[in-house]
Amino acid sequence: MGECPVNTNFLIDDNELREAQAKCAGFSDKNVRNKAIANVFAAKVAEKFFEEAGKEVDLETSLQCAESIVAKCDISDIYVEGNYVDVRLYFNEDEIFIPAQEFNDEILPLAYMFVKFQKDLLQAEVTGFMLPDTITVLDDKSKQYSVNENALIPFEDD
Repeated sequence: MGECPVNTNFLIDDNELREAQAKCAGFSDKNVRNKAIANVFAAKVAEKFFEEAGKEVDLETSLQCAESIVAKCDISDIYVEGNYVDVRLYFNEDEIFIPAQEFNDEILPLAYMFVKFQKDLLQAEVTGFMLPDTITVLDDKSKQYSVNENALIPFEDD
């Protein structure tokens, strides 16, 4: 595994918290609102990561702040040079997963990006990526597929 060519550790500031809260303020369901705020955080970290790599990032067309979408599925989508990347946020290795619904509905991104947040939400680390075709999909009617943190691959700017 090669060394990542860009920074993988990021600090989260108060302005980003206020921005995420403002984007999701109109959500009527508190749990959905909190999930959306976390997804906005994850997308902001992804945006910083890819911008440092010199890539064009689009968050404006993202669905993570659409209450009707977030209520049905856990999504933090960004577009990197026109390609859909699903940003998966987690706090510990037991929480790394990919929703089975994405495979069932065939809404697969170019890649899954995994961002590990500290409990205080002040720091985050991009821990790696996984391509959809490398994920073992089980026929067990599971709602999510677990991912091993050691199986993540680094970003390589080719």
